[in-house]
Amino acid sequence: MSWRFCLVTVLVVVAILACSFPQISRVYASNPTIYLQPSTINFTTANASVGTLFNVSAWVSNAPDLGGAEVYMEFNDSIINCTRCIVPDTDPNFFMPEPPAVTVLPAPPDPGYVHLASGLGSVDVAVSKGGLPPVAPWGHSGLILTYEFNVTAVPPAGENLTCSLHMNSTSNTFLLDSAGNDVPNVEIVDSTYTLASAAVPEFPIGLLLLVFLGLTVTALVVRKKIPTRPNVKSL
Repeated sequence: MSWRFCLVTVLVVVAILACSFPQISRVYASNPTIYLQPSTINFTTANASVGTLFNVSAWVSNAPDLGGAEVYMEFNDSIINCTRCIVPDTDPNFFMPEPPAVTVLPAPPDPGYVHLASGLGSVDVAVSKGGLPPVAPWGHSGLILTYEFNVTAVPPAGENLTCSLHMNSTSNTFLLDSAGNDVPNVEIVDSTYTLASAAVPEFPIGLLLLVFLGLTVTALVVRKKIPTRPNVKSL
């Protein structure tokens, strides 16, 4: 076997091995997810009215090293409205370790509310670690922020008012990695709000019949006990 043949064989084996290895790239084991809690908000007019407040929190799971996040949300602002944004940086579940302090735009409690059209409003808040580019220590899975909402309308009897709390309508809901770039393949999970008209309590038919029968028997007994008036003409 000549040395040239051996050299060619070695080069071919090296080329095959090089092609068999995957290219080095940033791959996440499971897709990062931004989701809302509660996933459904259900009220009735028996426990909610105009002025009732409720909270909706944005969380991130399966997160890589994070430099920041932005949470944009659309909703029907003719039935609910957003009153403020809370960035819970003292909560142990907060997604971004401190110090240094996070940068929040717009500054809380401003939720960045915008009236877009009839029955359509939005809120938009960004949280980053020290601005752009972000700085360590990096964020992780956890609680991003909380939006506080206010009930502004109640349904007529027998009807419901409902809408989606919709983060997935634009590219404005996203995560930033430690280099300040968008994290790819982020999954978005929305929430829904419903205010239902409380059902009017139904009076059981059987109970109605019993009441009627009781009243009838009582009337007959009373009538029987009343003494007959003497006939004055016969005296």
